[in-house]
Amino acid sequence: MEEWSIWTLVLLGILGWVLIWHYVHQNMEKKMKRRSGLFHNTLPPSPPGTLPFLGHLHKLLLSRQTPHRWFDDMSTRYGPILSLQIGCVPTLVVSSPEMAAQVLHTHDLVFASRSPSSSAASRFTYNCSGLGHTPYGPLWRKVM
Repeated sequence: MEEWSIWTLVLLGILGWVLIWHYVHQNMEKKMKRRSGLFHNTLPPSPPGTLPFLGHLHKLLLSRQTPHRWFDDMSTRYGPILSLQIGCVPTLVVSSPEMAAQVLHTHDLVFASRSPSSSAASRFTYNCSGLGHTPYGPLWRKVM
């Protein structure tokens, strides 16, 4: 048997770690959704073909359309509210004025708070005391 070059072993090691990370991440995400009560059937419709690290970004980039026309095509196919995954971030797209008014006026307290996604975010934003990361409450009203 031929000797493996060091680069082949490094590449196989990196590929193995990526696959292990992806498997663990998917299992943790499923457990979190089960615990919080969020299931795939409660999300708005989404186009098929989500890739692990890109999400639906590859469809947007390869569509040969400007982004606003691509979003318009997706809204005519899947309705006024659809869920996309842009990179690793799940995104809710609202494309009708009536639904946008309902989201921004009726359910505004649900979308007002933004929790930090990492400890680095809380360190760099002074424990989330800036306008962009402050949870809704007295401090948020004071900053505004």
